[in-house]
Amino acid sequence: IKKIILSDKFLKKNISDIKTKDKKKNLNFFIIIKSPLFILIIYLYIKIFIRKKKLDNQKNIVLVDTFADKRSAKKDALYPTFEATIKSRKINNIFFVPTFILSKNIFTYFKIIKSMEKRNYIFKEHYLKFYDIFNSLSKVFIKKNLVSKFYKYYSLDLSDLINEELDSNKEAFSEIVSRLNFIFAKNLYLNGIKIKKVINWFENHSVDKGWNL
Repeated sequence: IKKIILSDKFLKKNISDIKTKDKKKNLNFFIIIKSPLFILIIYLYIKIFIRKKKLDNQKNIVLVDTFADKRSAKKDALYPTFEATIKSRKINNIFFVPTFILSKNIFTYFKIIKSMEKRNYIFKEHYLKFYDIFNSLSKVFIKKNLVSKFYKYYSLDLSDLINEELDSNKEAFSEIVSRLNFIFAKNLYLNGIKIKKVINWFENHSVDKGWNL
C-alpha cells in the first residue's frame, strides 16, 4: 500500500485534500434501526420461547461457532457433515453456537430456532442479560472519545478518512455482535461453565475477533 500511494504523485498530492462526506448524510438510518431491532427480536424470542440447555454438569464442553440462515433449519449451514457425525455417534458434549445473519425476513428464523432447540445447539442469548444488549448498542451508536488525529502514514494524514469510517455505522451489526460474543464468553466464565475447546469460523472479521478476545 505504501508503495502504491507514494509512487503515485497525483494520489500523494491530493489524498490529504479528499473531502469527507457530510456526517448527517453518511449516517445510515436503515442500519441504525434494523440492526438493534433484529437483535432484540431474536433475543426476546429465545429468552421467552426456547428452553435453555443446562451446561453446569457437562464435562469437556466443546463450542462450535457457526452462522445461521435458511439452510440451518435441517442441518448446520457451515458444518453439515460434522453435525450429522455428532448425531450418529450420540456425542453430547459438542454444541453449536449460532450467530443469526441479519435478514429482512426475521420471522423465518423462528422455525429455524425451534429446530435448533432439539439439536446440539445452545444460544448466546440465554447467557446475555438485557443490560448486555443495551450496553453493546449504546457503545456502538453513541461513540465518545474517538481519536480525532492519528499518526501520519508515511507523511500522509489519513485521520479524516479513518474517522469517517469509524463514524459511518456501516458495520454496526457486526460490531454489536462482536461485543455480544465477548460478553457471552465472559458470562460463561462467571457462571462457572468450563470450556475444553472452541472451534471458531474465522474470517478475520470483527465478529470473529470479538469471539477470540
